[in-house]
Amino acid sequence: EVALATAQRELIEEVGYASGSWRSLGFIHPQIGYSNETIELFEARDLTHVGAQLDEGEFLDVVMMTESELLAAVDAGLVTDGKTLAALLLWQRRRDADRATGGVPQSRAT
Repeated sequence: EVALATAQRELIEEVGYASGSWRSLGFIHPQIGYSNETIELFEARDLTHVGAQLDEGEFLDVVMMTESELLAAVDAGLVTDGKTLAALLLWQRRRDADRATGGVPQSRAT
């Protein structure tokens, strides 16, 4: 399965949203010392709530936060997941670059 298809599926299954447009934020290598695993991170926009479809026995708490609330949670040590932290950093950098150039985010429609 290609990374975008995985992201699209996981957003619906785990978070309960479908996205009308996607933008790659970049890649991370979470275990560079002993694995060649690569994870592509995405920004999902134009969201529509469709309801989560969790696998049997799977449980997640989805928490909606503003950017400032998320940063406060990071500062308080409440958000420690490496993928989340990397995605936040990459998203902020892309957003700031878009603002600086007056550009519109490049996205891929689904």
